[in-house]
Formats: sequence, C-alpha cells, structure tokens
Amino acid sequence: MNHSLLTPVQTRLIASLTPVQTRLIASLKNMIDQEQVHKVANLARLELTPEEEEQFTTQLGNILDYIEQLNELDVSNVPPTTRAIDVSNITRKDELQPYPDRESILNSAPEQEGEFFKVPKILNAE
Repeated sequence: MNHSLLTPVQTRLIASLTPVQTRLIASLKNMIDQEQVHKVANLARLELTPEEEEQFTTQLGNILDYIEQLNELDVSNVPPTTRAIDVSNITRKDELQPYPDRESILNSAPEQEGEFFKVPKILNAE
C-alpha cells in the first residue's frame, strides 16, 4: 500500500483509533459472512436479495481489509482527534436587547396573562 496517497483526513482518522477499536475491527473481519449480513439486514428490517447479501458481504470485507491496511501506518506522531476534519461553531455574541413594541407581540399571542404569554401546562402537578 502506498502510504503517501493517504489524505491528512485519513491519517488523522487512523490516529484516532484506539487499540481496542483496532482489535475490534480485526476481529470483525473474520466474522463478516453472508449469514451475518442477512442477520443484520433482518434486524434493520431490510429485505435484501441473496445477490445483495453477497454484494454487501464482499463490500464490508473490502472495507475491513482497507482499515487493516491503514492500521499498518505509523501514526505515533499524529495527535488523536474525535473528528477527521476540524469543525468550529461560528457564533455571535448574545446581547440582550428589549423589543420596542412589546404590546404588539403580546396581542398577537393566542392567550396572554398580564404581561406574559400563557402556554399550556406541560408538567404534572404531582
């Protein structure tokens, strides 16, 4: 396998696998057969033809083979991560501002009680 063809995302994903996950993937490779695919399909309420079961068995085996190849990489210098791609939320500062026409909002509510919206009770009194 040519390790130089791996993207940074693939490298970080491999680095994030724990030893337990790696062993689990290796053990799954030996467990995937057409009977297992049939069983999982039934649990997921999927109706697969025997041809589809065979196709998925082959595909899952190929995926596990690929993961096994990726596990051969030295990723000791790659920091583990929970995501393959850095994601951050862009949020604005939350600033409290009074609404200038409070009465129009209250008047448009289906029910109001004084200066408040009246909503259906959702909690039991017990």
